[in-house]
Amino acid sequence: INEEIGPLIEGMNPLDNERIYKRSQLEINPRYQTGAWSSAMSAVDIALWDIAGKHYDEPVWRLLGGAQNPVGAYVTFGLKNFTREQLAEVAADFVSQGETRLKMKVGVNDASDLAEDEARVAAVRDAVGDDVELMVDANHEFSLNQAVRLCDRLEPYDIAWFEEPVYQNDADLLSKLRTRTSIPISAGQNEGTRYRHRELIENGAVDLVNPNVVYGGGYTESRKIAHLAQAYN
Repeated sequence: INEEIGPLIEGMNPLDNERIYKRSQLEINPRYQTGAWSSAMSAVDIALWDIAGKHYDEPVWRLLGGAQNPVGAYVTFGLKNFTREQLAEVAADFVSQGETRLKMKVGVNDASDLAEDEARVAAVRDAVGDDVELMVDANHEFSLNQAVRLCDRLEPYDIAWFEEPVYQNDADLLSKLRTRTSIPISAGQNEGTRYRHRELIENGAVDLVNPNVVYGGGYTESRKIAHLAQAYN
């Protein structure tokens, strides 16, 4: 940011976020690689939208179109180092505070103990009841066969979505998994740029895309990903 993007865009109009993004992409990242580039550009782009909000005296959500207000949020709470009892206690506490959507980790024992993953999900579902949305996230932990077996185990617990279940967000594996479970599949939080999300969508790999503005190019790029998701329902 300080040595490459900053000097390149200094003096440009900060309201021209599309122009700044395109110029930075072409000059610094012409091969459209992700990783360090997309993380750095995300930070710059978020700052540009913040400037725009201050300039127009409007919140960024309204500048983005204000399609939904308020926007539903969820709490990621179920970390691997929690015991079953701790998971249930923490989940119940969040629900008592008014939270209605919770996401927990699976793959607790290096993807080798699916029975324990099921037991942990069951403990949380029992603690929060049937009206709370419960999601699970593997952070690319499983092979296809492991993911299929875990989905079979988790079907009775009304899982809202299974996030990033297989190695490397492999689009082919994800699309195969989708045909073998009724649990919706999501992916994309660590992906940079719209092109990787397009690969997931066009391959029928996901039911939901979940871009993260911190990694995916800020609001400018993530808005394109949202529009792409709309176009593919």
